[in-house]
Amino acid sequence: MDFVIYYEHETRELENCILLQHELNRRGYNATVVKISSYKALLYKTLIIPKVIIIPYCYTEELMTGFVPYNNNKTVKIVNLQLEQVLSNALEELGFHNPKGVAKKAFHITWGNLTRERLLKNGIQDENVLLTGAIQLDFLKEEFRGNYYNKSELAIEYKIPNNKKWVLYISSFTYTAIKGDMSLERLKEDLSKNSDKSMSREIVEEFYSLSVKSKQTTLNWIYKLLKEEDIVFIYRPHPAEKIDADDILELKKCYPEKFYCISELSIRQWIISSDILCTWFSTSIVEAYFAKKQCYVIRPYNIPTHIDSVLYKNCKAISRYEEFKGICSASAKASISNEEFPISAQKIEDYYGVRTGELACNKICDHLERIIHDSNDNKYPYISNSVGITYQVGKIGQYLLSTIYMMTSINVGLVFSKRIYSRINRESEKKLKQEASKKLKKIRATRYWKYEQ
Repeated sequence: MDFVIYYEHETRELENCILLQHELNRRGYNATVVKISSYKALLYKTLIIPKVIIIPYCYTEELMTGFVPYNNNKTVKIVNLQLEQVLSNALEELGFHNPKGVAKKAFHITWGNLTRERLLKNGIQDENVLLTGAIQLDFLKEEFRGNYYNKSELAIEYKIPNNKKWVLYISSFTYTAIKGDMSLERLKEDLSKNSDKSMSREIVEEFYSLSVKSKQTTLNWIYKLLKEEDIVFIYRPHPAEKIDADDILELKKCYPEKFYCISELSIRQWIISSDILCTWFSTSIVEAYFAKKQCYVIRPYNIPTHIDSVLYKNCKAISRYEEFKGICSASAKASISNEEFPISAQKIEDYYGVRTGELACNKICDHLERIIHDSNDNKYPYISNSVGITYQVGKIGQYLLSTIYMMTSINVGLVFSKRIYSRINRESEKKLKQEASKKLKKIRATRYWKYEQ
């Protein structure tokens, strides 16, 4: 196998990874997309050793090791897609997201110049920082617009009234999904362990408290809005946010034909199809910008500069319910592209790259081709990922038995261990495979029509 491309969250990353896979396949390479911690990932850690490993994050050697084949005895070529590049001021100061130790020897994809400068400042060699632009923004360029459903198709698929204004709220309340003091304490410990600053624990506590009260007030505003206005409100949870939280379920119960919580499809799909866009802290506001659509920043409470996103510093925000209602009401005009955007264009392009017709996917694949053919092993890190032979054989067995279960529905593994095999959801795996196949088919159709016919 030439390239294995790992992803974490389907809605955030899968489409991007499939685009990379398609372009690499088109260039004549074997490439596959694999979810991290899945049974299929065991194949590429035991029986088939990839030449290049493409991963979603790369902060420490410990995290890198999770992607490296067991008992590896040679250097590994690892490319970090680096999905978290736009941070809070505090996290930039703490340095948690800066690769450390041997992780610096991986290749790091960067979208814009500011992230590139941050990595160079923290000791990463210039040749290991690959400036490409953001691949997720490729799908907002003209040649990919045919990939999306129109509003009428979405209305039918999700049973949403098509004759009303759609207000999309792009949530980023990930901290509110933390349950219990132990989970909050674990997050503090993780951040402290990989940061040089003792203040990291206080930052977690402060942002957690602000997230909880901001979400609660925002949901109260939505509840009041839906009581007063005949509109449709689509709440898009962050991939790490729980969609079955009690407060969300209560809104769905109160307004079953007005309030929809939908985590399916890419955020770009809903940005393109909705009439009004709102968010609190999400970096998806950039996708609204590149889609040439307005997106309002809704903040019932001010976010202190030191914990705010570097992207949102000095942004224009709505802080009162009356303003919120004014932009979302059924009688308000739909947002227009020439209205002042709440974040400056210069800041967006400093972090995500300038808006051009060139595809980031092509730039990334150019680098990947160079890396796979590079014979200088001294440029790459050595990570052994040492395990016992019994453990390694057990993982091979786990993969083989899981594959049998996926293909036949016969769970042979239950004979040996209920604990290991009960976590594989066959129907979810099949659905995910079908979704990936559908995305690949649409990408192929668009790309071939545009470039090869």
